[in-house]
Amino acid sequence: MLGGFGEDSESRDAVIATAIERMSNGRRPERVVVIGDTPHDVTAARANGAFALAVATGRNDAAELAACGADAVLADLSGTAAALRIIQG
Repeated sequence: MLGGFGEDSESRDAVIATAIERMSNGRRPERVVVIGDTPHDVTAARANGAFALAVATGRNDAAELAACGADAVLADLSGTAAALRIIQG
């Protein structure tokens, strides 16, 4: 299975960096999208130069996620078409 996982590191920044490395075959992809529901996920995306899509399904509401610098915020992922438009850029 490819990606970045909690057992890779306690640091979310490092988990995302590991995922990018595993998925890129040595070439940085043009666009990396990190989907998460906490400010920590947004911060980790930013640390890795990734687009931060925050989903307000956790403890943090949409306003909090937007305030911490998310590129886009959705209430949830039930609007599949809208989510895919954001992900595909």
